[in-house]
Parts: sequence; C-alpha cells; structure tokens
Amino acid sequence: MMPELIESKSDFAKRLNLSKAYISKFAKSGLPCNEAGMVRVNAAIKWIRENVNAGPGRPTGSIERGESGDLAIAKTRLVLAQAARAEMELANLERTHMPAEEARRAVRTLMRIHRDHMLNFASRHGPAMAAELGIAPALLISLLEAKMREAIDAAANSMLLPFGMPNTN
Repeated sequence: MMPELIESKSDFAKRLNLSKAYISKFAKSGLPCNEAGMVRVNAAIKWIRENVNAGPGRPTGSIERGESGDLAIAKTRLVLAQAARAEMELANLERTHMPAEEARRAVRTLMRIHRDHMLNFASRHGPAMAAELGIAPALLISLLEAKMREAIDAAANSMLLPFGMPNTN
C-alpha cells in the first residue's frame, strides 16, 4: 500500500479542477487536512463523496446549503465527478507504482546478480576462448578477471546510483 498522499489546497483544487476558494470552503466544513493545513488526498476524496450531496432532496447539513437551485446541484455534481476521477487516478497510481524501498531492494538485487555474472565470466568462458586463441587458459582467465574487476569498480564509482542509494561496493 502506498503512503498517504498529502497536497496543498491549491494542488488539490487543481487535481479536482476547482478553485482554491471552493476547497477552502470544504476545509471549513471538515475536509481532512493535517496540522499544517495540507489536504490528505485519499481521505479528502472519500470525505467529498460522503458529504457532498448532488441530489434534489439534499439534506440541510449539505456542503452546498448556502446555494440554491440548479446551479448548486450542477456545481455539486461537478465536484463529485471530479472526486470520482481523482479517486480512479489514485487507485491507478497504487496499482502501477512500487514503493521506493521495494524498488531499492530490487535494484540492489539486480545489480548483485549482474556483478556476480560478470565476475564469473572469465572462469566460465575463459578456457574456450583460450583454446580458440591457442594460449594458456590460466593466463587468459586471470587477465579477464582482473580487467572485469577494474571495469566493475570503475562503473560502481562513476555511475549515479538510483534512489540515492549509497555506494557500498
């Protein structure tokens, strides 16, 4: 599960294609925000779906109680539609994105497998290469191993490691 998404009221208003004033109005009515006034996105979308009523028989506690007529109903339905769209976008993000720590572990594992594969190259392929060249296998294998280690060390020291991973060789 992804960590909770937090956005400013302006960013949340942009996500829903609404004005910041409209989101501030919701915040005064109970829209979930943290101590700093930032919107807790998942909870806020759920809150909007539960507390904004678009039907003609809207309860007196409705968010839109200060407005009347078709305009208020249309605006409320727009908010609900935008909240539903944002909720679908968040659900897609949760399905398609891997938490950063899990990605770090996967990258480390991949890099270790690649390093081991490269370090075993000389002993695995050296004898056949030496036979093709007509030279002593031990000499070729030791030369290949030394050059592979140099190349791996140079790559490890020069490449930008993903996710801010420390270089632990």
